[in-house]
Amino acid sequence: MSKKLLLISILAALSLSAHAQDRLYANTFSLSDVELLDGPFKHARDLNGQVLLQYNMDRLLAPFLKEAGLTPKEACFPNWEGLDGHMGGHGIARTTRPRT
Repeated sequence: MSKKLLLISILAALSLSAHAQDRLYANTFSLSDVELLDGPFKHARDLNGQVLLQYNMDRLLAPFLKEAGLTPKEACFPNWEGLDGHMGGHGIARTTRPRT
């Protein structure tokens, strides 16, 4: 009897949780509805894209390939040593200069 009660309680909690998320984010919109006009945000976005395109892709992907058990084509960026594929990208923009 207690297993049935526990199962019902869990299902009820999951159901209430799903409805709470709908109410929490009821005013969302699609990113395709947003257009950046000339200004600091568009400048930052464009500059970010230019900087990211300057990175050596083989070095950028090295920790992810290593995590997947594949042989990287290039060595990791120095500050990425010992990091797994997920954690590898968190500090790159602040700590590593791009190579061309």
